[in-house]
Amino acid sequence: MAISDFYKKHDNYTTVIRPYYRDSKHNNVQAASAALDLMKNVQVTAVIGPMTSSQADFVIDIGNKEKVPVISPAASPSLSPNNNVYFIRSAHNSTLQLKPITELIKHFSWSEVVFVYEDGEYGRGLVPYLSDAMMNIGTKVTYQTVIYPSVSDDWILAELYKLKTMQTRVFVVHALPDLASRFFKKVNDVGMMDEGYVWIITGGLTSHLHYLDHKDDMMQLQGVIGVKSYIPNSGELFDFKRRWKREFRSRYPEDDVTELDMSGIRLYDTVFGLAMALEKIQKEKGDSDGTGALNMRTRLLSSIRNFRFDGLSGNFNVINGQLQSSVYEIVNIIGSGENTIGFWSPEIDGISKKLSNNTKGLKPVTWPGGSHVIPKGWEIPVSNKNMLRVAVRVGGLDVGPFLSEDDEPKPCYTNPLASAESKLASKPRLSKYKHNTQGFTD
Repeated sequence: MAISDFYKKHDNYTTVIRPYYRDSKHNNVQAASAALDLMKNVQVTAVIGPMTSSQADFVIDIGNKEKVPVISPAASPSLSPNNNVYFIRSAHNSTLQLKPITELIKHFSWSEVVFVYEDGEYGRGLVPYLSDAMMNIGTKVTYQTVIYPSVSDDWILAELYKLKTMQTRVFVVHALPDLASRFFKKVNDVGMMDEGYVWIITGGLTSHLHYLDHKDDMMQLQGVIGVKSYIPNSGELFDFKRRWKREFRSRYPEDDVTELDMSGIRLYDTVFGLAMALEKIQKEKGDSDGTGALNMRTRLLSSIRNFRFDGLSGNFNVINGQLQSSVYEIVNIIGSGENTIGFWSPEIDGISKKLSNNTKGLKPVTWPGGSHVIPKGWEIPVSNKNMLRVAVRVGGLDVGPFLSEDDEPKPCYTNPLASAESKLASKPRLSKYKHNTQGFTD
């Protein structure tokens, strides 16, 4: 649709994008093999994709060797356009989302967090940056849990029970929809989606909530707070979404219509940017020598590493191969949808309720358990291991043998081996008490 739409608007252009499609089948080796075929055999001018960081890691390396620009939304900070000249990132670096997340945590004055992340290129890349970001606001990462996508549900349960025995109640989860769906089902099973808990999810999940089963999975996320890139509404975007759904139904009548997410909209803008760059370099210099393919790739690279235009996603601004920062939206998951409770942008000092008037703070939040009371972020965990056993004498506690107004204080022994000197005349009855910071409660 992007190619068709672009050349309808620019029917006077002398260059035309001719696409060649390959399916990586969610496999890193397959993605690398397909990319090598396109670059060496087909001799494409540029590659758009792959979508995931693990696959992009291989393809970018091949692009550097073959001198073919690779335009990918792979967001892992371990993949840098600065270190890979032929890599153009058509998405935000995933570390950027840490700014709205840290502003959230600072806004509520939470001093401790636990970081839960998915194993792999997507998850591991964010770990050191999150620790540094929390340190900068005086918040401690008390624990980190790495979850392998293939791990069993029993393992997830065991890990959650371990987290439940800790006092930290603020959790930041960095996982993709498939694993996150399983994880949050178990979170609910162990009672960690009750009042007092805080769950914050990163953009990779917040932007793809439509991949979840809204009748079941979304109900497991009630009260969760998420951050995602913000796309301003426009008439052009509304019209495109309408046409896209109609096209999807015509091609896949048996499938449920899914929502068009940020990745799809930015991919549309990427094609527009590539088409404009190709026309620009064609006008600047003709391609008449014998090294046409390589020459075109080299000139294209210098053009697409720095360009800017207004697209469906808003201001599409690439500098030195990196899509620049924009506004982040902060949402609260309620029912089968999400409520916008605030925004973050580079121009705002902190977070604001609205973009238009820069009103500081957030709109009201519904927390896990349906509570509207701001969680304090920590609790003293209660378990059978820290039950305190206290001896109480039947008929009341007689302190006479130990202390009187006339006598000097007599020693009171708590060691059961010294019972002969305790002078207790009757057998004590044992009663269980739970210990907390306020004292003792039944």
